[in-house]
Amino acid sequence: KRQIFMNLWPLKNKELQIYGGAGMQAAKGGVFLLWANADSSYWPLGGIDTPSTSLTLFTTYRGFYHAKVSYSTEGGNRYTARFQHYYTNNITHNTQQSSISNLYYGEAQVFLSKGLPFSLNSGIAWTRNRTEAQLFGNHLAHSLSFYSMLAYTLKDLMSIEGGLRLERFVVDTIATTHDKLPFFSVFKGGIALTPLPFMNIRASYSGGYRFPSIAELFTSTSVSSLHIFPNPQLKPEISHSFETGLRLFLVKERKAKIYSFIDIAIFYSRYLNMIEYNFGVFLPDTVKPPVPLQTLLKYIGFKPLNTEEAIVKGMEIVLNLNAKLPGSIVNGVSTSLGYTYTLPYYDKNDTIYIATLSNKNSKFLKYRNKHLFTWEMSISNNFLSIDFYGMLRTRFENIDTIFIERNEFLPGFRNYWEKYNSTEYILNLMITTAIKPVLTLSFIIENLTNSEIMGRPGDIQPPRTFKLQLNYKLGSPGS
Repeated sequence: KRQIFMNLWPLKNKELQIYGGAGMQAAKGGVFLLWANADSSYWPLGGIDTPSTSLTLFTTYRGFYHAKVSYSTEGGNRYTARFQHYYTNNITHNTQQSSISNLYYGEAQVFLSKGLPFSLNSGIAWTRNRTEAQLFGNHLAHSLSFYSMLAYTLKDLMSIEGGLRLERFVVDTIATTHDKLPFFSVFKGGIALTPLPFMNIRASYSGGYRFPSIAELFTSTSVSSLHIFPNPQLKPEISHSFETGLRLFLVKERKAKIYSFIDIAIFYSRYLNMIEYNFGVFLPDTVKPPVPLQTLLKYIGFKPLNTEEAIVKGMEIVLNLNAKLPGSIVNGVSTSLGYTYTLPYYDKNDTIYIATLSNKNSKFLKYRNKHLFTWEMSISNNFLSIDFYGMLRTRFENIDTIFIERNEFLPGFRNYWEKYNSTEYILNLMITTAIKPVLTLSFIIENLTNSEIMGRPGDIQPPRTFKLQLNYKLGSPGS
């Protein structure tokens, strides 16, 4: 894996700022979807040198460049334009899965506050994505959105904001339609109060809209006896999310620059037409019964479907401490502890979705965890920083039942699931030293405890991994 990134500041003054940057990355490796067996989880189904191997050898090239121009006036008004281009070329050497993608993004934004009792942030954003893929064909996707957000602040006591975004997506000839309109409107609003110097209270609502991806609409492939089917009839996901929260500052010591807070939030989201892959028999209309067994097997697999309704609710608690200690051996210490309780479940008796669940007595959505604990810590001085990140999550409550009932898709998985579907934890470590102001060297250990983590059935995450990373900032001040 090789990568180079550049950020340039060719012009920067009080009124006008121009930024630019570019980067490129190359990677070579192999990836597989299904393991050979539960006791050979890092070995692909079919081995590596046979015609039946499920290992895909690839070389990937990625590149991007971006530019931003921003002009500000003395009264606080700001006018911004930005443009980005992302290029990806995935070359597969032993399978027909190569693809090339060019994604363009442009945005124009106006921020007004001069002479107004409020601030107004409005703009237009545009994307264009041209994809040429052996896996799902050639497709053109583009989107256009208009947005506007009003914000009002009453000193340090209260702030209110509200906004509207109009979205339109088109993939080939499939386009956004809602209530006979060619766009979808998304609302967002919130309020934050500071009734006491050590207390913040907030509440917000946010609408959401996700158009199906090109892969969900058009991907058609198979690995061994496992088939993936496209679904051009997918409907966009729509969501309504609410959150209320309380933040209490426990310590505010300005002289030593120490502060600590606890943040508690409760959230609730309702999803309509949530897109999830479901296992089943998906016979095309051209295949009429009776269907021979060999023909039937060709149409058994996974297909993205719209689950009727789903709800995700829960709470999150974060305890944070930051301290800057000038003059001591350790200049800065920060740590954060987090806990998230999530209850994601389907809201209506969707018989097709229920049939795919491993635990049909539970309404829990597939591949979700109920409890998540996180820990972050950073210790630094003028020359060295040490960063830790830890995560602990509880077992999956539900998965696709086919992986448990049928052994041919993932050999040995049922016994593996019964033994290892339990609490998982991971710890990462990064040590960074500044050789020069623009040159840093980092030593990274991912999965320090060498824990066995499963992202999905058959997808065992990498074991303990060591990395050495050298970063040099080009074009920045002092280089």
